Amino acid sequence: MSQPPSAPYAVVVSSCDAYADLWPYFFHFLFTYWPEIPQPVYLISGEKRFADPRVETLALGHDRHWASNTLEALAKLPHDSLLYLQDDYFLTAPAHPAALDQLHAVHLENGAIATSLFNREAAGRPAGDHGLIQMDPQNEWVFDFQAAFWNKAKLTPMIEPGWTPWHAEGTMNDHARTLPGGFYSVTAGSAPVLPYIQVIRGSLWLPEGRQLCREHGLTPDFRFRPCARFQAGFFNRFYRSFLKRRSRAYRKRHPAPAPEVQPLGIST
Repeated sequence: MSQPPSAPYAVVVSSCDAYADLWPYFFHFLFTYWPEIPQPVYLISGEKRFADPRVETLALGHDRHWASNTLEALAKLPHDSLLYLQDDYFLTAPAHPAALDQLHAVHLENGAIATSLFNREAAGRPAGDHGLIQMDPQNEWVFDFQAAFWNKAKLTPMIEPGWTPWHAEGTMNDHARTLPGGFYSVTAGSAPVLPYIQVIRGSLWLPEGRQLCREHGLTPDFRFRPCARFQAGFFNRFYRSFLKRRSRAYRKRHPAPAPEVQPLGIST
C-alpha cells in the first residue's frame, strides 16, 4: 500500500520530450518564485528526465498524445487533488502559498471538478474569498488548461485516450458546460495568487517569454526554438512557417537535450 500524500495536493506539470528544452527555464522560475511549493513536483515526460531532487519525472517511455499521457501519469499518483500546470507557464512574481492553500480548501468545500487560478473576465456567482466565482455555463470557456486545482476522480473521466491537447481542451470545455456548479475561477479583478505568463505558442517562443528570460539574464537557444509574434496576415504566417523549417534544420545539426536534462547552472 502506498504511503498517504504528505501535501494536500500534488503539483503536476504537463510536458513531453519535445519541450524538454523548456524545463530548465520553467523550473528556474517555478522554484525562484515558489520556494515553498509542495514537493516533489511531478513532471510528465516520455523518456527524458529532469535532474533535480525537487522534481519526480513521470517518464512514461512513450508519447501517446496529451490525453493518454495524462491519464497514465495521473493514475500513478496517490493524490486526489492536483494543481495542474503546463511547461510553458513561467512564473513572473512570487506565488502566494497561504492564498493558494485557502483557495484549495474552498475548492474542496465546493466539491469542484476544477478551480482555475487564471485571472479572467467571466460571468458567474461569487463563491468564497479571493474573487472566486462559480462559472456560468454561458461563458466561452468554463474549463481550459490554464493553471488550476483539479479533482482527479471527477475530472479524469472527462478525458478520452488519444485526444490531442487542442481536441481535449475544446471537448472538455463543451462537456463542462453540461455540468453546472462544477467549475470555478478567480476573476480578473482579484489579486493573482500564481502570477505567470504563457511563453510558447505554436511551438515558438512568444516575445514576452524572451523578454522575461532576458530580464533574468537567461539565454535560451532561440535557434533551437525560435521566437515570433503571432499577428494575422499571410506574411506573418509565412514567416512563422519559415522559422519552424529553419529550426528543424538546426535541430538536425545540433542534438536535443540529453536524456537527463540538467537544471540551469549545471552542465554534464
